[in-house]
Amino acid sequence: MHTGRFAHSIRRFGSRGVPTWFLLFVVLPTHSAAACEPDASGTASWEQEAQESVQVPPITDRAARFYRTGMTAWGLRVIVGFLVPTIILITGFSATLRRLSHRVTRGFSLGTKRQRELGVRFEFGAAVFAGLYATITALVLLPLEWYQFFYRHHEFGLSNQSFGRWFFETLMTFGLGTAVIMLIAPVVYFFLQASPKRWWLYTSVGAVVTILALRIVFPVWIAPLYDDFGPMQDQALEQEIIQLADRAGIDGSRIYEVNKSQDTEVVNAYVTGLLNTKRVVLWDTLLEKLSREQVLFVMGHEMGHYAMHHMWKIAGVTGLLVLFSLYVVQKTAGSLIAKFRDRFGFSQLSDYASIPLLVLMVSVVSAVASPLSLAYSRHLEKEADRFGLDITRDNHAAATTWLALQRENLSNPDPGFIYRTWRATHPVLKDRVRFANEYRPRGTEPTP
Repeated sequence: MHTGRFAHSIRRFGSRGVPTWFLLFVVLPTHSAAACEPDASGTASWEQEAQESVQVPPITDRAARFYRTGMTAWGLRVIVGFLVPTIILITGFSATLRRLSHRVTRGFSLGTKRQRELGVRFEFGAAVFAGLYATITALVLLPLEWYQFFYRHHEFGLSNQSFGRWFFETLMTFGLGTAVIMLIAPVVYFFLQASPKRWWLYTSVGAVVTILALRIVFPVWIAPLYDDFGPMQDQALEQEIIQLADRAGIDGSRIYEVNKSQDTEVVNAYVTGLLNTKRVVLWDTLLEKLSREQVLFVMGHEMGHYAMHHMWKIAGVTGLLVLFSLYVVQKTAGSLIAKFRDRFGFSQLSDYASIPLLVLMVSVVSAVASPLSLAYSRHLEKEADRFGLDITRDNHAAATTWLALQRENLSNPDPGFIYRTWRATHPVLKDRVRFANEYRPRGTEPTP
């Protein structure tokens, strides 16, 4: 299924300057069929249902308009995401923000006497600069934020959320994201000062640690700020899900139901957390609008992410993408600064006035690399679909799940090239239905 509230919130903040590879959580595809234990009793029913191919209905006019307006809003956010750092750089406003940040902090920094003599220190001005930059970008994007995530969803009947609650959650997302960036900025510029040639390597390691830390603390400390998590109301269905988890070889994961119907009509489920904080989350809208068999398939899909250790692979692959992006910055930023130093107002990458340049360059690399990373993400999701089919052996439920998603979320079953290449983290619905129709789950092969 689609990602949860955290990923949705971070994507929104990401459009303000965080690179795509940090947001997608892409992993290399690995399918472990041995992770689930088949039950041969389902073979006959599978053969009967597999013959009933599910057909994808054409997109409705309402869904087509929702898709077009969404693509327009996405395109505008991408353009603004490039324009904001570019304008701040070429107007010299970045140097002005640096002077303001320096005055606010009075040049306060941390470091040993020897480090200070070498010009190496944790500069709190970098944190203030990062906060000011994030605030400026957020204010520029606020009208588009309102249109894309509030007005548009109400216009198409997908949201029940009040403006006050939407604005509070938007403000909270901004505050949390900005706090993280303000903590990271002084560390990045400490690495730039201490090791001008290898800062990109140390920063990449720090990025992996940060991602893992966020994954661990999010379910316990952040997610409850947005939603109320509780046990499943349907205890009989919960027991079936637990039995499914046992067959998948998953121990210790928790299942939570979230009251999302107060905010949205959209259906969703997701996995989150690491170690002792791992959990599966179902929205009450999904439980209300999907059949029991469809819910079990969704759970099989989500369990696949756990059984194939996707969360840990995410950190490794994301780290490699961070490493590549920052290495490109290291190799190219110097020549740009040398050429435009008078216009930019700074002469070294280690000057925290270069934050907009870092954001711009990493965003460009991210845009170039995103088709490849998104392709890996789609492959991963297909493997989770395969896992769900292997463990539930219910092709018809799988195929009709995607039709329910198309109907309830106004999804486009066959989007265009731009969406497929630069936005689709999951296989498109038409392909998922086709796969559900054609795939033969493990253990259903006819006996020779």
